[in-house]
Amino acid sequence: MLFRSTGSRPLTPDEAITDQTLLVTLQFSDPAFPSSSAGSAEAFSIISGIVITSGTATWARIKNGSGSAVFDCTVGTANSFINLQSVNLVINQILPIDYFSLTHPR
Repeated sequence: MLFRSTGSRPLTPDEAITDQTLLVTLQFSDPAFPSSSAGSAEAFSIISGIVITSGTATWARIKNGSGSAVFDCTVGTANSFINLQSVNLVINQILPIDYFSLTHPR
């Protein structure tokens, strides 16, 4: 899970990251999710990341275990795909993710 700021979010996860600043990287467990139940799954623990550059998190790129981009999503404090207590990240801050779930519509 790579949190980014500045520049625009690419239209698809297949597009390369260019001028978007990397703020912090978090790592999913391996495996990241158990089998889904009724189309929904809660991630196993996510390893916290240490912020490497101060900035405002505006989007994130989720990658699979092979390092390939799976999807990009919004980051905010409410009504975003990933909601944080604050999107203003400061260098050396530890960023935990306490809960992450995905639901696939049926």
